[in-house]
Amino acid sequence: MFLTRIRDLVRTPFYDVVYIQKPLFPGRFYPLLELAFVKFTRHSIFDFDDAVFVYHHASDNARASWLYRLFEYKNSTARIISAVSCVVAGNEYLATYARQFNSRVRVVPTVVDTDHYTPAPETVAARTPLVIGWIGTSGNLAYLEELAPVIRRLQQDYQVGLSIVCNPLPRPPKLPGVTYRWTRWTTDGELEALRAFDIGIMPLRDGPWERGKCGFKLLQYMACAIPTVASRVGVNTTIVADGENGFLATDISEWEQKLRLLLEHEHLRKQFSITGRATVAQQYSLRSGYPLLAEAIIGAAQTGKPRASRK
Repeated sequence: MFLTRIRDLVRTPFYDVVYIQKPLFPGRFYPLLELAFVKFTRHSIFDFDDAVFVYHHASDNARASWLYRLFEYKNSTARIISAVSCVVAGNEYLATYARQFNSRVRVVPTVVDTDHYTPAPETVAARTPLVIGWIGTSGNLAYLEELAPVIRRLQQDYQVGLSIVCNPLPRPPKLPGVTYRWTRWTTDGELEALRAFDIGIMPLRDGPWERGKCGFKLLQYMACAIPTVASRVGVNTTIVADGENGFLATDISEWEQKLRLLLEHEHLRKQFSITGRATVAQQYSLRSGYPLLAEAIIGAAQTGKPRASRK
């Protein structure tokens, strides 16, 4: 892989735009290759949809080599941002950070394919029990675990199940007293698993890392016409208009209150299904996001020096 990246680096001057989205070579070579790619071209884009500057700053660099520390790993995101032609940020929180180092910042929100993420075929009878669902990676289970007391009380008062869809679990979830079903995430099985949800949830803590998240699971739910409840954190407050296309919750008490409302009122679930799907189709679909991304790429290609000649 390293040799492949070196080959790519040599060819970099002949491209109109170099688009950097993920680490080119994970581990101790970050951000050396990224900075090298940027140096060899004036037409470059750095795209990020997580608060990677928080993660990098908080990382333990004690075991890193002297060369690694020389390039100020904890400041690597800022170094890359300051060097590129354009920055594409997944939300305004990330864009605000990026504008400290580069004036050419565009917000292109995370989008989903609304031709793929579609509602389940309508059924004649309501499903019993109703299912509260969460999809994500096992590393984010801690957010779900904080809702254990709420879900436990709901299961005592209603016929309601909890469905967890994620990669293989390194340990059992800490959900004392909660009955749940775990489904292993797969590309082919994802849509079917989502469509089994009656309510989708996206709990988060309110911290600098969480504020950088771009609401992907929230958009998945809404595109599939699944009524949602999400923490009142970061971009969730932009995607969800509380009480109109979903619910926002600030604390455990509000989470319980709003989940109870959805469990008890079918008309509210239907309302959020319709308005949530419409929100994604209009603002967070491939069709709505494509022009924004195309504009960013074209703008980057017109910034800085012309590309190197092939001669």
